[in-house]
Amino acid sequence: MEFIFRFNGSGSVDPEVVVPSGEQEQGSCFRRPFRINTCKIEELSVLKWSPFPAKTRSASDAEKIRQALEDSHDPDKRRAAAAEAKLKALQAEKESQTVTIEQAIARFLVAKLSIDNIVGSTLDRYKALLGNVDPKFEVKTKGKFLTWLDQQNPRPVQVVDLAPPVIEAFIGSWNFNAQWTKSTNFTALNSFFNYCTDHKWTSENPMERMKRPIQVGKLSPPIVSISSKLG
Repeated sequence: MEFIFRFNGSGSVDPEVVVPSGEQEQGSCFRRPFRINTCKIEELSVLKWSPFPAKTRSASDAEKIRQALEDSHDPDKRRAAAAEAKLKALQAEKESQTVTIEQAIARFLVAKLSIDNIVGSTLDRYKALLGNVDPKFEVKTKGKFLTWLDQQNPRPVQVVDLAPPVIEAFIGSWNFNAQWTKSTNFTALNSFFNYCTDHKWTSENPMERMKRPIQVGKLSPPIVSISSKLG
């Protein structure tokens, strides 16, 4: 079936308004999402199918689309495009691994508060362990982690500097009286590094292969049988 297109009032082609070739005289028309190449058609010519979108109104846009389609079938250009995309991905990954420890802590605290909606006491526990860094990356108070890092020589600066031996040494410096406190802080620190890994600030969680400290529960009172007590 052939369709005749019309020019609209502004003198440009409206590619969606078409009139069946057998109904021009009656003026009957309807809308169909035909794809046409507006730079190749003339008034009262027959509409033909085109790979260009229906809303392509200019010759320059049509040429860009045509060139993109042509390039997509060129093996050399496909390989070049793939290599360029890979290079950009590597550059983005390299840039993401320059995030400092303070920046990571600030973003982690914001995420915990605004996304995870943790309670204030839990947020205070994170701040006491990691440090309190505001969204502008200004250190308000140093927690155990930042205080301990400042004592190291050389001092780790970026998240990628926090290798497993560094974290093992930090955990080994803990002197919590209660075992459950050590276990709770281990979980909090691991949560921080999971966040860093998810954002690709480090290639892997340095605590991934570490064993969580055993949390010792309350001792149960000894069981005394009634018979032994009466005897």
